[in-house]
Amino acid sequence: MVVQDVKSRTAMVRMQAELCHMQSEVVRLTAEVCTARKMETFGRCAVAAVHDVNNLLGVIIALIEVSRELNPTSILSKNLNEMDLAARRSADLLRHLLASSKQQMRRDKDLDLNVVIEGMTDILQRTIGEKIRLLYTPVIPLGRIQVDSEQIEQIMMNLVVNARDAMPHGGEINIKTSVVQLDKDCGDLSTNSCPGEYVMLSVADTGQGMKEEVRCEIFKPFFTTKAPGRGTGLGLSIVSALVQQNQGYIRVYSKPGRGTTFELYFPRLCETTLS
Repeated sequence: MVVQDVKSRTAMVRMQAELCHMQSEVVRLTAEVCTARKMETFGRCAVAAVHDVNNLLGVIIALIEVSRELNPTSILSKNLNEMDLAARRSADLLRHLLASSKQQMRRDKDLDLNVVIEGMTDILQRTIGEKIRLLYTPVIPLGRIQVDSEQIEQIMMNLVVNARDAMPHGGEINIKTSVVQLDKDCGDLSTNSCPGEYVMLSVADTGQGMKEEVRCEIFKPFFTTKAPGRGTGLGLSIVSALVQQNQGYIRVYSKPGRGTTFELYFPRLCETTLS
């Protein structure tokens, strides 16, 4: 009888300890949920603020361009150029932050990539300036892909800005779309790539190009060949992350003095899978 009482008391002590542990876990999890909700609210406010600041930077850049046109030989021309450069770099950084904030808020749609690019040509041309010629060669019909359209826009903007920075003295950016068939032997595309039909987006520039050792590093976060204060090293790493989120693959061709070409592949939807 005594042995049974001891066992019962021991079992009660264990149950009480487990109950206390469960209560502690509930308190801890509740605190984590509250923190997560606060961070989510803060994140939404931050994204809204970034959007507002980005819009204001757009106004500043437009005013700088008007001032330069009105006073092309002004003594302030150099200062205007520096202001323009700083404003554009700030806008680029804000776009990177916006892209990072959207990585967990995907809104996939069945869309025609040509339509997205055509809607961006004006803003892309304004972003790269008059010294660089923007060409767009779409394949029609292209078919549809299932992606987040805002993320595709961010990918395009980052690639075009990267091409612009590789051509400080002007040049040409050629954007193309096409339909390609990938087989099991996809070369350096990806060891996990799936055979099938893909929509291919190509962004090629006539810029400085890259050495092979640089090409192998470009998608690493914070890697940059630019001078301090001239680049964040985030643009291409964000491109890589967003392409992967949209089930796509990237191939890069580049040689010093011969420009760079980025080829992006997204699974093409069959007609029976379109929503």
